[in-house]
Amino acid sequence: MYMDSLGLLLEGVLEKYAWTLLPFIGADGPLPIVDIIVVVVVVVVVIVSIDDSVSSSDSYSYSPSVEVAPYPGSMAPVAQPEKAISISKTQDLAITKEKEETVKLEPISITYYHSTTLNNALSIMASGKMTGSPWEGGYVFAWVRCPSKKAVEVSGAKEGVIISFETVFPFERDPGIDDKTALKYIPVRSCFPGPIYVTNVQIVEGSG
Repeated sequence: MYMDSLGLLLEGVLEKYAWTLLPFIGADGPLPIVDIIVVVVVVVVVIVSIDDSVSSSDSYSYSPSVEVAPYPGSMAPVAQPEKAISISKTQDLAITKEKEETVKLEPISITYYHSTTLNNALSIMASGKMTGSPWEGGYVFAWVRCPSKKAVEVSGAKEGVIISFETVFPFERDPGIDDKTALKYIPVRSCFPGPIYVTNVQIVEGSG
């Protein structure tokens, strides 16, 4: 391959660029052996230069490219939009759940007072349950303020001891009492008939 290229190149140089070789080979007459050697050396140099150029070009063209990270080592930031969105949604759900738990209110126990016998008082303390009388519709009657003995008397409640208790069950105004003395202590009854559950039951003295 190189011999063919050498012949073609030599022929082309002699035909087209002979004038550039005049300083080396003379202007007329057949080429002497020394001149031919000079021409061959020049051509070989040109071919070697072209071959080196092509080799360098091929080597450059197929050299693997190396991408350099803009940041050293593992410090280069990596964008992860899907993961970021997932984390954001999880945080939003956690915040929403926390708000719901904060807004959720626990039932508030309210303290009431009840007049009954000592035995009934001890039974209520032991069971934590108060049951209304069947002839009173099963409602549980109580007071918002600790009643006086006079208020208990005019209300028709059982006399004996007065207990205080706490419950989350709702109460409403007792429609059966209209005496001013009793109304002063705000008599109430359970909103629904049936037993109610109570805590912190204590025997107290009536105000007088």
